[in-house]
Amino acid sequence: MLAFPRVACPFFIPADPWNESDDPWPGPRRVPLGEPYRGGCSRTPLPIDPRDQAGVCNFGYARGRCSHFPPSESTPDAIRFSISGSDSLGHIDLIWITEIEHAPAAFGLTRWVDGSFEPDVPAAYRILARAFLESYLKGKCPQGITP
Repeated sequence: MLAFPRVACPFFIPADPWNESDDPWPGPRRVPLGEPYRGGCSRTPLPIDPRDQAGVCNFGYARGRCSHFPPSESTPDAIRFSISGSDSLGHIDLIWITEIEHAPAAFGLTRWVDGSFEPDVPAAYRILARAFLESYLKGKCPQGITP
């Protein structure tokens, strides 16, 4: 089983999913973390406008569209997550890939076991990986893949 990959800004800090009443994407959607999230940015303590969270933070590729995005060309533009499998014990295999200019830059494989990743996901991406996995476990994969 392979879930379709999704991307999000690598600096986005998802806090909680948008609720149904103010969801910026009504109806079926393909949202990078499985469902739309509100949150913040690891690059600034300032609150992020909800429109930017909806259009930039949740979907990545913020270079040139977000004033908080670092100018370095070697900074990843997005991070992608995919579920690559699971077993009868409830372990879930996850692939993460960072991208620069739509090309893979770094990647890793991990397994969700008893509430943690083994091996651990890099700290900068851990909260994004957890948000993606939580959305998956709630059945929020728009491609119809269920846990």
